[in-house]
Amino acid sequence: MDNHERAIQPVKAEIDKPQSAMDELLNLRGDIDPDKLVAIAEKRVKFLRQLGMISLQRTSIQDWSDQDGSPYLESTGAEKLMPLWGVYIKDTKETELMDLATGRVSYFLTARCGSHVLNIETDCMGGRSADDDFFVGTMCACGHKRREHTGGQCSRCECSQYRLQPKPFDKLDVKKAAFSNLVVNAVTRILGLRGLTWEDVEEFTKGKISREKATGQVRYQKGSSTASVEQGEGSKARSSLGNGHSTQVISDPQRKRLWAIAKQAGWKDEEIKDYLLREHNIEHTKDIPRSDYDAICEAFQSGGSH
Repeated sequence: MDNHERAIQPVKAEIDKPQSAMDELLNLRGDIDPDKLVAIAEKRVKFLRQLGMISLQRTSIQDWSDQDGSPYLESTGAEKLMPLWGVYIKDTKETELMDLATGRVSYFLTARCGSHVLNIETDCMGGRSADDDFFVGTMCACGHKRREHTGGQCSRCECSQYRLQPKPFDKLDVKKAAFSNLVVNAVTRILGLRGLTWEDVEEFTKGKISREKATGQVRYQKGSSTASVEQGEGSKARSSLGNGHSTQVISDPQRKRLWAIAKQAGWKDEEIKDYLLREHNIEHTKDIPRSDYDAICEAFQSGGSH
């Protein structure tokens, strides 16, 4: 029996009890004797604590972001926990909303979600809008990003008003992001992982995961939905999305490989930078999403617009 199997035994012991006992543990009913109600509540707190400790120890630092001071479990972490607790999503219903003024879509999903192991089922929802910075970009018509405009004034040129220069988006990407959001909401709600503090995360993971090590450091500007990024210890693995989530970006070895491919194909440094900015709204190679990496390498290798 390995360490994980030993850790899960206390929770499995509760789950394996007769269903009536499990119902008492998971549902605090008002018709129970007050003293017994308190005992069940205390036992429930202990049970949920064990559940949280086992769950969080299955995640890694790459599965967490610091969302304005609070821990946020990414979809990669939620997906690791789904088979552990038999979490399922069924009867998914999708609503597509279209902004007639901009032509941009939003997807709203609802589903029945539960756990075969914990015998819990509930309704969950998730959504994503193509108006998020991740999809529309943050580049102003002046050529500089949103974060470089304070009160409309650009810190790098004479531009006095931020005017978004929209980029094309793929409806399928928005839909997939909405489903990832649904997965995170389902897992955290079913396993009681909502409202965690960084102290909880650090304690449950025995210091393996902490705010200082978080790979995404997302900060919201006051009075704005725009998020800025502060680099954390593991930040080379991630970049921020406009809604407080994060997405994986390429690693240092991948960056070096990309530069080697471009150089071998005859690209100059400035040509590489100009191409990334013009075609992908990316200022630095460290911000290249992993999902775009292969296509960009192929463009450099084949000559692209060079």
